[in-house]
Amino acid sequence: MTCFTSPVWSSVTGVSDNAQEAKGISEGVKYVFSTSIYTKHWDPKPEHNNDQKLIGIERYEGNEMWGVAFFKNSFNQDSQFVYWGKEFRLDDYVSGMRTKWAFGLLHGYRGKYKNKIPFNNLHVAPAILPTIGFSTRYLETDLVFLGANAITLSVSAPVRF
Repeated sequence: MTCFTSPVWSSVTGVSDNAQEAKGISEGVKYVFSTSIYTKHWDPKPEHNNDQKLIGIERYEGNEMWGVAFFKNSFNQDSQFVYWGKEFRLDDYVSGMRTKWAFGLLHGYRGKYKNKIPFNNLHVAPAILPTIGFSTRYLETDLVFLGANAITLSVSAPVRF
């Protein structure tokens, strides 16, 4: 992905194509390894699990991503999320800031909890997860909005190729 650049733009912003590439805005492949460090349910219940033990990997080409995450859901059941999404850089507002949208299939809500997520009749449900976060060359962190029920704070280590 190439941001709007021109000699005039570079002189006004002080950001050249090379500086944008250094920020990770350029084309290329990046893998990101993630884990969750904090979860907060808006309406906590005794059966809620706030330690998701999330392990995830994302693959980026430009601002497009594909990923898979393995975690314990809110009811301590093994769950998986397979997804595709987009990352949108917000460096014009705050350096390193970005937002992401992930669209995918969520599996793992079973038994008496299967109706806790919509459209889960086949034990696989569609999900959309928006995030907002910060990234540096060596560390990323995101606040993941889990529907209207909870948020999770994740940290990630990017590896570029």
